[in-house]
Amino acid sequence: MHKEEDGSTWYKDEWGVKWWCPVGGLYFDPVGYPLKGCSIEDLEKYPWPDPRDRRYVEGLKDKAKDLYENTDYALVLSGPFYGGIYVPCQWLIGYEDFFLQMMMNPEFIQALLDRIVEYHLCQWDIILGEVGKYVQVVLLSDDLGTQQYPIMRPQLYRELIKPAQAKVTNFIKSKADVKIVYHCDGAIREFIPDFIELGFDAWNPIQVSADGMNDTAWLKKEYGDRICFWGGGCDSRTVLSKSPKEIREEVRMRVNDLAPGGGLILSSIHNIQRDIPAENVVALYDAFYEFGSKFYKS
Repeated sequence: MHKEEDGSTWYKDEWGVKWWCPVGGLYFDPVGYPLKGCSIEDLEKYPWPDPRDRRYVEGLKDKAKDLYENTDYALVLSGPFYGGIYVPCQWLIGYEDFFLQMMMNPEFIQALLDRIVEYHLCQWDIILGEVGKYVQVVLLSDDLGTQQYPIMRPQLYRELIKPAQAKVTNFIKSKADVKIVYHCDGAIREFIPDFIELGFDAWNPIQVSADGMNDTAWLKKEYGDRICFWGGGCDSRTVLSKSPKEIREEVRMRVNDLAPGGGLILSSIHNIQRDIPAENVVALYDAFYEFGSKFYKS
């Protein structure tokens, strides 16, 4: 980890991606892209990390076995690239370049995606070989939406990204009896049928503040018999900073919309940030317990 004079910090990961956090920031963002401007030929020369390096799984089997045998927890496993399949391409070549190349040079994006998928399959092979019989849920993650719109045309997603996701999803389910939860936020209503077709068992986080996503009763009616909703309980960006009374009402509404018939894993939408008052966090979990318990008891 490196610290600059202004107090910002940065580091480079094993891929050569530079991650930077400003002073007072909460997260590191990619700012240095090792494959920016490269060609398909350059991909062949790049020193790709070894996905079968046993250091990735050192001690993992013993830990998973202990949790499986000695606790009542469900074990959730996040794999390579934090579950990302197309987003790692953006880390390697840059966000803008990725979208430009999708339109201007799809053959290059296909070649890069092939590399990422190959890495996924090799690493999932050794990970699930170690802990596949102990875990119940696997996490995959790609963002397909902004606050207002899909981040790409659905047709372009179906031509380039979806086949890559299908290869990884099918491989995981061939190796272990697990459910797959897919993290994808933003205004992504057009993609929900694709999630179901891909075999994702649950979708997180149901960002109700994004355009077209607030009608959770409609989402439940339209898709609730085919995919589980993980999240949706309270928007951490627009509601959780309000009064405990407003938080309680939000949770009540979302539970009533999303819980009928089961298939709701109740949680906040996105991480709870450090500027949220403690009493609001308490109000959130009190409301989760109150309305979750009431609903299922009745």
